[in-house]
Amino acid sequence: MEEQHSKLETRISKDGENAELKHSGLGIASFTLSIISVISIFILFVTAGALDASGDMGDTASIIVGSFFLLLMIVVIISIGLGIAGLVVKNRKRVFAALGLTFSVFIFLLSIFLIIVGLYAISSAGYY
Repeated sequence: MEEQHSKLETRISKDGENAELKHSGLGIASFTLSIISVISIFILFVTAGALDASGDMGDTASIIVGSFFLLLMIVVIISIGLGIAGLVVKNRKRVFAALGLTFSVFIFLLSIFLIIVGLYAISSAGYY
C-alpha cells in the first residue's frame, strides 16, 4: 500500500530521480477563489441584514447588494471551472482542486437554495 502511495506522489524526473509532484496551480486558484467567495458572501449577507434591520435598505442599496451577489456567483462559477480543470491536469496533486471544486459547488447550491427560499417567502407574504 505504501508503495502505491509513493508512486502517486512522485514522478520520475529527467535525471531519472524521483521528484515530488507539485500542486496544481489551477487547483490552488480554485481553492483560493472558493474561500474568498465564502467569506465575501457571508459579509454581504451580514451587511444586507444589517441594512434591512436598520431600515436603510432602499432601492439603491438593494441594487448594489444584488449586483455584488451576482458578481460573487460569477466568481464561484469560475472557481468551479478551475477546480474541474485542476482535476484533469496530469502529473499534479489534485487535493486543492478537489477542495476548491467541492466548496464552490456547495456555495453555488446553497446560494440557489437561499434564493428559492427567499422568493417563496416573498410570494407567500404578498410583497410582489
